[in-house]
Amino acid sequence: MSSGAVIDDKLILEALSGRSLVVDGPLATTNCWWWRMSVALRRRTGGALSGPALTLSPVEFDALLRTIDHLPEQLMIPDLRETLPLAADLAAEHQLNLMSAEALAVAATIDADLVVATDNPSLARAAASIRVSYRVTP
Repeated sequence: MSSGAVIDDKLILEALSGRSLVVDGPLATTNCWWWRMSVALRRRTGGALSGPALTLSPVEFDALLRTIDHLPEQLMIPDLRETLPLAADLAAEHQLNLMSAEALAVAATIDADLVVATDNPSLARAAASIRVSYRVTP
């Protein structure tokens, strides 16, 4: 039984925007997903992450950036020193990139579900192999 969920960058933005995620327990994310979200918002290219933010007023956008820069304590990000060795093992064993390996390592380390907005079959297979619950929440 898991204790919460590790969510990706798109779901972080949705949660911060008030969307209720169907998750039991605390939320966590990864350094990589936090980084990707932070950069996407600053670049404002109109992609999946920054697109919705382009409709915000300058004041609302600045408030969103402040929230992203100082994530609420309810959104935990485990220390890389605790998760990197497992992430490296998972990357080597399952041919995962850094982002996927870190996500899976965080979920395994904190005994949480891995919940993503976009399916990643390689990540799903690796999660199943180590018995981490994986689900897609579009």
